[in-house]
Amino acid sequence: MPELSRRRARVVFACPFFFASALAPDASLAQKFLSPETAQPSDPIVAERRALLREGPLDREGTKWLSSSFRGSFYDSELEMFLPRAGLALSGGYRPGTYGYFGTIQYDSFWDLGQNVTHLGSLSVGGGGEWLYFHGRARSAVAVGLSVLANRTVLLEAGHRGVFLDVIPLAVRLPVADGVILDLAPLNYSMQIYRVTYPEFNLSQFVSTLSMEWTL
Repeated sequence: MPELSRRRARVVFACPFFFASALAPDASLAQKFLSPETAQPSDPIVAERRALLREGPLDREGTKWLSSSFRGSFYDSELEMFLPRAGLALSGGYRPGTYGYFGTIQYDSFWDLGQNVTHLGSLSVGGGGEWLYFHGRARSAVAVGLSVLANRTVLLEAGHRGVFLDVIPLAVRLPVADGVILDLAPLNYSMQIYRVTYPEFNLSQFVSTLSMEWTL
């Protein structure tokens, strides 16, 4: 019986070494497939998208670009009222480096659910500057220019001119294809000033903007 116990003990002691030696080739094989040099996705489209997200800066010097944008909001902080808004914009600019300048043309529609006016349109034309950081994955910008009322209101006639100010504190930029970048700015400040004397008529809103940018 003591001899049998000693044999069992030797078998139990040897089992871990046996399984370790048996699994050693599989472990090396797994390490081979998990290494960055050999771990490649089978789908070439997935590989291309991963490469776009991982490689290459988005703030190359001497870049010319065009973009189209959609923006919207629901509340006006200046009038302190529920004022749905939707707008489209076309912009183009040039980046000598991690900074740049651009021109923009915008058209915004406002829907007043109160008693003043049911619909208000404004056309804005201006320019601004921008700054890129985190290798072009983030962007800040400011723009100013002329804003014109497209239709008559209770206080002002159609064609009345004012100024606008757009401030983008932070926008996240994601490459979706070669030379195409998706730009998402969740919280921007937009203001149109048409009349500063009483009774004032200004529009002030926090808006969200989604843009598609093409590198030329």
